[in-house]
Amino acid sequence: YLLICCHLNFYLPKEYVIINLSRYKTGQFGMRWRTEDEVLVGKGEHQCGSTKCEKREKLQTWEVVFKYKERGRDKSDLVKVRLCPKCSKRLNYRQHHSHGSSSSSSKK
Repeated sequence: YLLICCHLNFYLPKEYVIINLSRYKTGQFGMRWRTEDEVLVGKGEHQCGSTKCEKREKLQTWEVVFKYKERGRDKSDLVKVRLCPKCSKRLNYRQHHSHGSSSSSSKK
């Protein structure tokens, strides 16, 4: 355990991100790297990666492009986000509710 904690002080894994889905209907998402405390408790990997959700069951893994700046340089990485079913629907909301979607017009 001590070795893991010491290792995390020098390097936080950059595989999973935390995502803010509050503007999901517009297709705008905020993403950030996990903090050391979030890594230690499993937030974003063993717990839903949405900022406002703490579910741990039936998580799905999604790969998303994460664009960010580091030391003044633009960067882009393919990262993973783990989401519960409700948050997964929000992540994919625009794909299912695009202009002229046949699925929305066929509902009665």
